[in-house]
Amino acid sequence: MPYKRRVCEVCAADFVPPHRLMNSVDDGYLRLCSGCRRERKAVEANDRGSDSPPVHLNAAPLRQVVFDLETWGLDRGWGVTLVGSFLEHGSGGKSVLTTYTLREYDAWKNGQRSNDRDLVADLLRKLGASHIAYAHNGERFDVRWLRSVALKYGLEMPRVKLVDPCQIAWKKYRLGRNSLEAVADFLGVGEKYHISPDVWRAAVLDDSEEAWETLVKRCESDVKILNAVAGRVTGDLGMIDYSGSWR
Repeated sequence: MPYKRRVCEVCAADFVPPHRLMNSVDDGYLRLCSGCRRERKAVEANDRGSDSPPVHLNAAPLRQVVFDLETWGLDRGWGVTLVGSFLEHGSGGKSVLTTYTLREYDAWKNGQRSNDRDLVADLLRKLGASHIAYAHNGERFDVRWLRSVALKYGLEMPRVKLVDPCQIAWKKYRLGRNSLEAVADFLGVGEKYHISPDVWRAAVLDDSEEAWETLVKRCESDVKILNAVAGRVTGDLGMIDYSGSWR
């Protein structure tokens, strides 16, 4: 009887291990996809002085993304996704900042301002293209928000390794507060960009150009601060898992 689908411990890809009878010893078959098993064997062969070229040197770089959301409300049952910003690392050795806003999509332009399906579909594709994602309070808010929208519209929620500096701070440090603002202030890596509730109202209800520009500026600012915070705290995280890497 074949095994059920699993998630590779290295690249997080879905895979089905070979049939039980083919392997009496695990040797990574239950934990790694075929590509990662081949890469591991090539590395081991190279360490033993084999003439075979090390496949891992030709592998794609690890893709990491730092992201943040701006939403109307904290409960997706009542709210809507407005902005998503992603700072990607590992693409040609450069960091690329990409931001999506709800008002760019046809649903918004056609008066369906509560329909964030297409926006979130793009956010999920961007998230799923990375191996590791960084989000402050990500498991408790950003990831759960996206998962809720995916559930509503029947979208596929990617399974990405998550690093959450908020959970790292809660587990590893004694800072009093673990918000992005508090941790960034403690480390001296940037100041939180504060905006009035009127900005969200003006963006959603009035479609104010200025308000949308302010929301984008805030979201991108948070991503850049989070990137700096993550660079300082990740040395104290344990296993990179799917629920915030707080061990």
